[in-house]
Amino acid sequence: MTLRPVSSPRLTRLIKLALTAVIVIYMISIGGSFDALIEYRIQLLNFLGAGAIAVVWLGRRLWQKARLKYSSLEIAIALFVASQWIATATSAQPRLSLEQAVSTTAWMIAFLVGCDLLSNGWPREHVINALLIAAVGITARALVEVIAWFAAWAQLGALPPVAFRIHGLLFHPNVTAAALNLLFPLVISKALRATNRHTQIALGVLVVGMAVAEFFTSSRSGWIGAAAMLATMIGVWIVQDAGRARVAAWVLRWRRL
Repeated sequence: MTLRPVSSPRLTRLIKLALTAVIVIYMISIGGSFDALIEYRIQLLNFLGAGAIAVVWLGRRLWQKARLKYSSLEIAIALFVASQWIATATSAQPRLSLEQAVSTTAWMIAFLVGCDLLSNGWPREHVINALLIAAVGITARALVEVIAWFAAWAQLGALPPVAFRIHGLLFHPNVTAAALNLLFPLVISKALRATNRHTQIALGVLVVGMAVAEFFTSSRSGWIGAAAMLATMIGVWIVQDAGRARVAAWVLRWRRL
């Protein structure tokens, strides 16, 4: 009797996608939330999780006798992490400073592991799809809050007399705005490069929803960041050959008018 292998390329891809999605969902709901900035238990959980991943990652690399692929940022990261621990050791209250040092170390470990995994064949589309899921989740939660706010005032037969600030999945308006600003370039670029009409429409609706959610965070820093992000994307697009060609065509068309 011959035994068939349990795993298959399709199953392996699904497992990798599920793991990527779980990590992103954890970061949205717990690890990257506002509570993670002030709750020591969440910071400890982040550190233990990142440490466990690093041990497994290094163990596998040593077992395979594979060389680590460097991103040219390791020295800068090591110096930054070292500065946090030096600041903790020389702090007037080392216990309070320890939280920041631990969190910084955890994030840097996670970043290095992620870079190495992507360099060694971890599907990049899984990360992109997981981030798109994150954008949908953050936007949907924000829009639900906005609709509930206006629906409650509509039941009273009045308009809201004050501005509304959503908290969202990240439990803080400014953090929600920052997350949206980080996801905007990904969603916009995917929408512009999509070849399927239905995909373009879906991503376009998502961009509009994200913009509405950004507005109702009432975060001035978020609005400024979004404006800077949009200006940067437009500048990069113009610098590219396709962008320059389109701009030249628009200018020529305007002159003919």
